[in-house]
Amino acid sequence: VGLDEPAHSVTTVDHHALVTAQIVGVGGRAGQSRPRDVSEPLQTMTTKADAAMVTSHLVKLRGTCRDGQPTDEPMPTITAGGQHVGEVKTTLAVEDYDEERAQQVLAFLQEYCGEECTGLVEIGGVTYRIVDIGMRMLQPHELYRAQGFPEWYIIDQDYRGVKYAKDKQVARCGNAVPPPFAEALVRANLPEMCVNREEQAA
Repeated sequence: VGLDEPAHSVTTVDHHALVTAQIVGVGGRAGQSRPRDVSEPLQTMTTKADAAMVTSHLVKLRGTCRDGQPTDEPMPTITAGGQHVGEVKTTLAVEDYDEERAQQVLAFLQEYCGEECTGLVEIGGVTYRIVDIGMRMLQPHELYRAQGFPEWYIIDQDYRGVKYAKDKQVARCGNAVPPPFAEALVRANLPEMCVNREEQAA
């Protein structure tokens, strides 16, 4: 399923996994190199390693999430209060990174994960070092997409064109009925009035 499409029905059995990764520039001036999607071509490669891979997962900020949330689990309920789901990103590199920053990250990991933590991960036979960890709150458009709203759905203003502040956008997301739920209810109760997408496309 593409990121521009709602996920299929979420059941008690895990059938979906979200894979997120991007390439970021390292070693240059701040803002010099924009992050790149892993599907984009890399910039010119030189003898110096100047690109790193970034991976991410979700964390629930309600006092009940101690270990983060794997991306193969359904997203938690979005409430009107908002500010309860964040994205944690880890930057991985093989060489040519900020050693001082990497040591700070290692100290943090050892404090919370145990002294035996090395700050190293192996992906596809390649050993990477965790050289940075960052966190941010999910933005309104990301919350709406996670709920199954289409990309074109207007979330930042009302029918008169009056703009909504960001906290109001999140509140409306928490109170909204996601389109997949509404569609499922209609299809279950009024199947004779529904058209299958396959038939409609034909």
